[in-house]
Amino acid sequence: MRPVLVAALLTALCAALVAQVPDSRTYEQIVATQNKTIVDYFLLCPAVFPRTSSSDGSGSQIGIASEDDKLDTKGADLAFRRRLLAKGGQSPAPVVASALVDLKNAYIDIAGTYDNGESFRLVFVYFARADKSAIPALTYSTRGKEEDSRRYCYAFFDLRDGSWRQIPEDEILPQISVMPLVPYAGSGDTDCTYWAVELPRYGTTIRVLPILANLDEGQGSDEKATGYLEKLKPFALECAWDKARSRFADPVPALADKADLPKGPPTAADYFGLLRLDNAMDLMLDDAARRAARDAWKTSADGQKKYGPGYFEWTGGGEIGDISVQVKALGGCKGMPLVGEVDRSAEIYNYRTYLYHADSGLLEPIDLISFSARDFYKPSHQAKAKQLFGDDALDCSVGLDSAEPLFRFRPSMDNGPPIQELPPDYDLDLRWDDKAGAFVKSTEPF
Repeated sequence: MRPVLVAALLTALCAALVAQVPDSRTYEQIVATQNKTIVDYFLLCPAVFPRTSSSDGSGSQIGIASEDDKLDTKGADLAFRRRLLAKGGQSPAPVVASALVDLKNAYIDIAGTYDNGESFRLVFVYFARADKSAIPALTYSTRGKEEDSRRYCYAFFDLRDGSWRQIPEDEILPQISVMPLVPYAGSGDTDCTYWAVELPRYGTTIRVLPILANLDEGQGSDEKATGYLEKLKPFALECAWDKARSRFADPVPALADKADLPKGPPTAADYFGLLRLDNAMDLMLDDAARRAARDAWKTSADGQKKYGPGYFEWTGGGEIGDISVQVKALGGCKGMPLVGEVDRSAEIYNYRTYLYHADSGLLEPIDLISFSARDFYKPSHQAKAKQLFGDDALDCSVGLDSAEPLFRFRPSMDNGPPIQELPPDYDLDLRWDDKAGAFVKSTEPF
């Protein structure tokens, strides 16, 4: 282990030292470098330049150039980029708090502050084409003390004609929309939702995150729209780099924060930790409460040791009465783990089934449960049940069995006058059958 540890420490030290050693090469010398590193591309990038930030010209900020900007690529602009690669500096120039340069992974991450109190972050990477040419990319963001004072931008550059041509979004990015996330967050108002690109340090897959649009653009003021954004925030879209096509693949949904992904085989408590229920606040389950309940269950005598790793139960209370969540590992479906979930708030029950995607941490909703009022009646009563209830299901109390892969449905006598006229004959059990790939119905006397 010791040689590996030493190597890892030396790699980290080299990455840190790169940002601290001044680079004295001229612009022409950098251009002439044969095997360019991420530092070479950054120093040559004309899009990163000093923009005057005060009326007297004394202060400067990082500017991301447009076609109208006048640039001094070989002189002051090059010196400005060179200074950004080293920690330090004094106001009114940008003060660099950290400058990470990882040559091995072709990644630069610069963070600091401006004289107006804003913080900034600049990330710079490149992606390789099949012909071994490079597509440099950057993201740049600022944040002030107020939520509406942040700015964000990203850009990709084509260098093959000898210039830094910014690549139009539709030439390199797929269509980005909320649609892949609707199964997880539901649909809603996206007027204030803006998509921010996150460039990778490891690998070549970018992430696209939903954020609040800039308020100075006349967006983001609608409470309904920002409420939907809160539902989107736990999720991200991931786009893998296609080297052959020189563009990113279609977006795949994922969790924005993968810290909850289990290191080994997931338990039911792990599944609970990954759940992002649309009625979570009604159940008083924010991220911290859900994680705390998961960790307590995995270590307590009344949790995993009592029921085994495949069943989880959480209970709480509040103004609306008792609330609870049950999670059960049911087996497998379509080559993935199948998870059942039941939550109750007072006398209102919700039940769902999910496919677990181990790579992204997502629990994908899948509709596998189907029954009607007739399933609660013996054959001689089914015609009358259809007449009274149609094809609808009865309102039921629902529970997951702690030992078996099944849902239990018990009809409620609050189904209205028809149920008084024709009381159910049965409770209904739905047991998951791995081989059949379906739930098998069975009945118990009501």
